[in-house]
Amino acid sequence: MKRINAYSLNGLILSWLILSACGSRSALPGTKPVGQSSASVSGNSTGQSTPSSSPSPQISADAGVNLSLNSLASGNSRHKTAGTRLVESQDAFETLWQEHSGSSAILPEVDFATDTVVAVFAGQKPTGGYSIKITSIRLNGGELLVSYQESEPAKGSLNSQVLTAPAHIVKIDKNKANGDFNSVRFLKQ
Repeated sequence: MKRINAYSLNGLILSWLILSACGSRSALPGTKPVGQSSASVSGNSTGQSTPSSSPSPQISADAGVNLSLNSLASGNSRHKTAGTRLVESQDAFETLWQEHSGSSAILPEVDFATDTVVAVFAGQKPTGGYSIKITSIRLNGGELLVSYQESEPAKGSLNSQVLTAPAHIVKIDKNKANGDFNSVRFLKQ
């Protein structure tokens, strides 16, 4: 009889943990939320974002000048909502990092006088085997093009039966991007 009660208690605790991790998150203040593939956001002088009103022409992921990127994190995230972010301030980065990895995680060093952070989140997935990766960041005129790939487990493959939330967070050198850019476009490959 005690064995059944222990299993019931463990099941109840596990259910509570899963439900508490499923909370909805909104866009982070100080970041530029950017819509999924081929969406663009223009920044104004105050750092706020406004959706681009003109239709976006198709652009090759190979257009423009390739920028080097430095990976800050990849793999599973606590950020459960699919989306993209361009982070241009320390406060916004601290908020994003805490949501991504929790309050006890060490914050990577980023100098926002010279660097910009770019993040992609795949959202919550039902099993292991999913991933997301920023494959390139290019500057084409005044537009930053962020190409990324999402992958899912092969049909019939054995995967961990646990909720996951793939993410990739990188930083780029703003100076190598010729100072500033006036829009960002995320291109899902």
